[in-house]
Amino acid sequence: MFPLEMKLLKLSANDFLMLLVVTAWGVNLSLVKVALAEIPPLPYNGIRLLLGDVVTPTLLLGAAVVFLGIYFTRRGREIAPESAAGGARQ
Repeated sequence: MFPLEMKLLKLSANDFLMLLVVTAWGVNLSLVKVALAEIPPLPYNGIRLLLGDVVTPTLLLGAAVVFLGIYFTRRGREIAPESAAGGARQ
């Protein structure tokens, strides 16, 4: 880009998510380095795996609840459009 032609960059949701992943990876490497300076590797991995065992199912359950809520809300509108409109059609 030339200085005279510079415009505001428009970031899409995908761009934001890619930046979020890169940031998470970068922070993770720093945290691992600090943690391994304080805790031996074996207990560190045990704690990491225990946390993963708790957090992953919780996130998956939350995502499933959100997905099913959206699915059945849309499905309900297709089956009974008059109830989605707030009353019976005349």
